[in-house]
Amino acid sequence: AYAELAPMYHLLPRVLPDMYERGWGRVIALGMGEPYNSPAFSYNVGKAARSWAAKLAKGPAWKHGVTINTLGPGPVEGLSSLDQAIEQCAHGSTWQQRTTTSPQDIAEATAFLCSESGRFISGAEVPFLWND
Repeated sequence: AYAELAPMYHLLPRVLPDMYERGWGRVIALGMGEPYNSPAFSYNVGKAARSWAAKLAKGPAWKHGVTINTLGPGPVEGLSSLDQAIEQCAHGSTWQQRTTTSPQDIAEATAFLCSESGRFISGAEVPFLWND
């Protein structure tokens, strides 16, 4: 569980002051979509705690122009080749025919939350559908 919380408690205090000084920043935490059904109980608890820590940090961060959100994708299969990655980026047939969340879906959600279009979203946990 500690390994899942360490980024929130060790990294945030190092990066937030500079973000506060600039009056702008984006933090995206990776949680795990519900239901938390990994066979490792401590992993589930750690991911849930990471999501909760992000929600707690959003209030003070928002006052300084920083957003903090969590993506909860659940298990995501990797891509087998650069060609497959390019096809997904172009929303080609491998992306259109996917049956569960892909790395491209995670990348696009991250890009949106980091963009100006996502500037008023903070404290959200974005769930993704996935197959067991």
